[in-house]
Amino acid sequence: MKTKVTFNGFDDLIEKLKSASPGKTKLTDLLNDDFMKENTRFDSLDAFAEASPFNWDNQEAFESIPEDELDNFVNENTDFSSWKEMATEAAKLIVIKNLGL
Repeated sequence: MKTKVTFNGFDDLIEKLKSASPGKTKLTDLLNDDFMKENTRFDSLDAFAEASPFNWDNQEAFESIPEDELDNFVNENTDFSSWKEMATEAAKLIVIKNLGL
């Protein structure tokens, strides 16, 4: 005979975690104006992109940006040392917000 163990609220937490994932979040929502104002020298992602020497016109152009050059731009103009660190922090804040914490 199997016994099903349940934890009050655990299933709800799992569902919240699944829906809180920023995996399908647009870059403009992830790096929203509030995040950019608080963590960069810019008021928006658009202003950040315009000030950079890179082409941000589409996904293909973005993916062709040399990572080390993007990291240097991020390091010089934000509170972060790399693009990955900046995006990770933004994603973490989105998850926290979506969980209602």
